[in-house]
Amino acid sequence: MSLRTRALVPAATCLGALLLAGGLAACSPESIIEKAIEDQTGVKVDEDGGEVTFTDEDGNTTEFSEEDDGWVTITDEDGSVYTQGEGLPEDFPSEVPLIDLPVTFGISSLEADGSSVHMLTIESDTSCDGLYEDGVAELTGSGFVEENSTVMDSSDGYWAFGTFIGAYTVTYSVGDDGEGCAVSYTVESIQKG
Repeated sequence: MSLRTRALVPAATCLGALLLAGGLAACSPESIIEKAIEDQTGVKVDEDGGEVTFTDEDGNTTEFSEEDDGWVTITDEDGSVYTQGEGLPEDFPSEVPLIDLPVTFGISSLEADGSSVHMLTIESDTSCDGLYEDGVAELTGSGFVEENSTVMDSSDGYWAFGTFIGAYTVTYSVGDDGEGCAVSYTVESIQKG
């Protein structure tokens, strides 16, 4: 993916979210908002129902769509696909065990070269007591090897972080967020070669 396209994806995400979330995508293709975006950024905006396509001045395209379930999908001209929404992404690797709490927010990034990154957020109104240890036990029990970890428990709160290697590289963290516990997973494919 070109540097220009990498810059276009976040811009497309923000612009697409603005158009769709604000209900402006339903306007005619030559709406005032689309025209303003095109004039200010040089990016051509084409809206077709629930899909918006952004084309930069070099002809690179990024497609943005929102599904009925609220998940947002972005596809660039190289075939890389990015999705985000509430819950666990459909393509989350089954080899990675999770703690027994519902996933609040998920992001999936599948690159055209086959590499992937998945990020999950779990928010709980309970304390963090035992959540890090439970997650570590799930990962190591499924064959992941702990590469490193840090645990800090002080009067300012609890925070724990570790990296685990197995079928994927998993970064797992747990921390007090002032109102409960925030848990996150970052799962990256291991590059061959």
